[in-house]
Amino acid sequence: MDTSTSPSIDDKKWFVYISDHHEGPYTVTEVKEKVAHGKIPADGYVWSEGMADWQPMSAVAAFGPPPAAPAPAPAHPQEQRDGPTLTTTRLEMPKKSSEKTPEKKSEIPEPDYQLESKAQTRTNVSPPITLVAASRVSAAPQEAVALERPNGGQFQKRSGAPQPAIQKTSASSGLKALLVLIILIAAMVGAGMQGLLDPVLKTPAMQAATRAASDSLRPLVARFPALAQFISPIPTLDDVAPEDYEELKAAASPGQPTRLAVAVSRADLMAPLFYVSGNLPDGAQVDVWVEGVSDTLLNQTAFSGHATAKMNQKLGKTETLRMADGKPIPRGQYLLFVTEGDSQPDPVKPVISALPNSTVQVPATLQSQLKEKKLLTRKSYFLGGPRDQTYVARLKEFHDRIMAKSSNERVEVKQFTALLESQIDGSIATFDKLRKGPAKPTKAQLAAKAKAWDDFNVKWVQVEEQINQAMAKITPDALTNEYFYGPLYQLTQQTAQETNKMHELHHAFFKSTPDMASFDIQLGEVTSQVRAALTTLKTKFDEVEKLPATASGLPQKMPALEKQP
Repeated sequence: MDTSTSPSIDDKKWFVYISDHHEGPYTVTEVKEKVAHGKIPADGYVWSEGMADWQPMSAVAAFGPPPAAPAPAPAHPQEQRDGPTLTTTRLEMPKKSSEKTPEKKSEIPEPDYQLESKAQTRTNVSPPITLVAASRVSAAPQEAVALERPNGGQFQKRSGAPQPAIQKTSASSGLKALLVLIILIAAMVGAGMQGLLDPVLKTPAMQAATRAASDSLRPLVARFPALAQFISPIPTLDDVAPEDYEELKAAASPGQPTRLAVAVSRADLMAPLFYVSGNLPDGAQVDVWVEGVSDTLLNQTAFSGHATAKMNQKLGKTETLRMADGKPIPRGQYLLFVTEGDSQPDPVKPVISALPNSTVQVPATLQSQLKEKKLLTRKSYFLGGPRDQTYVARLKEFHDRIMAKSSNERVEVKQFTALLESQIDGSIATFDKLRKGPAKPTKAQLAAKAKAWDDFNVKWVQVEEQINQAMAKITPDALTNEYFYGPLYQLTQQTAQETNKMHELHHAFFKSTPDMASFDIQLGEVTSQVRAALTTLKTKFDEVEKLPATASGLPQKMPALEKQP
């Protein structure tokens, strides 16, 4: 019995567990009044700060002593016959007392669910198996438990990691235990189909005990595949949505075709990790590629990332996924693509090779990374936080800013393009004009040409410096994170660099005496390069102007530029 008491019965410190939720805090008096009026079941669980876990009211001193345990039922006459007998089993629950007195409540201690085997007691017959309902029920994640069967024959809860397998003391006892287990499962399934066990199976304590038993008995599934419909082939995952967990179980079920399922852990959607299940050998590696849907991302226009999972007993788990700077990923809708990993152990390679390649469409932003990989499955999730009204309002504000920013950037790039074209044409025209003249000009003629070039160069350099100051702000990080049309600004920067290179060659002609043969070759190459850069910039700008809007009415981002060899 839990002897925890409160300094005062009027302290609001008691919480009461009702069906599938808890209420409180209440005082002891309030709890007793609610029990008397039937608002709280007399056999409910209570908890207060300082208690290790939830306890039945009858086991807490503040709510009165527990009733006397019911007397054990007499043995059935048929159980005294000679010879071992194995018959059907029954699941019994203690009966509730109908007596009510002012001094004693009608609480019932937490029930023990016993499975009795109607067989004669013999030294070579396994003792009855008792499944004890776990009493640990708390608001925090439940501690993993395992059921052990000591020499006494009773499964008992033990804290810690589940045992990897059940130790078999002998062939006969192992077979008998398995037979009793199958009978137990059949009885519970039959009762469950009729709804008789719903009030019991839905309690947190029974669910914890069921998970613990499933984890302990999982190794039997490999020997007896029929048990897969009762015992999960993968561990319990409390951080996965129920429907996702069922998909993970189905993909890992024995005897099923090799396929994969992927699910997200809901423990932290701002820095999520992912589970992958399937009938793959231990050591197999799979990659999970995560691509944000641009229109749905909050305060970001794009996000891509990937993580690797290593399979172990049909289940793999990735590391958490974050931004490159360690920040949480932006809130929004994401597409998940699972592919084969880059490296596989030799025994795994033929299994991966035999898997079918999924035919789902891959976004253009991922096609270059996935074109040589076998695509195994895909899924979509909303990540980065909840999809609530705050998200909807902030997303609209962000989209309004994108509309304004994209419009301003197109105007600015168009101005840069016109200015660079003017600089290019001006430098070429002035150079060609001043270069013409007699084959052997006089010193006076050379001096006049040099002065004319210097006067032009002063004005040209003033504009060049303004352009260079603007181009200096276009850093690689800014191109990715600050500009909506980052590739257009990258092309503008490249055109400005080619323009400066050409003008420096023009200037050197009037300030030195170059070898004309090599100078003309170099001049032709530089002029061709600057013309090509300007043409590419203008072509890409026209393509951006013609891009249709997205489904949300936003302008489309242009693809990243291909890396130059």
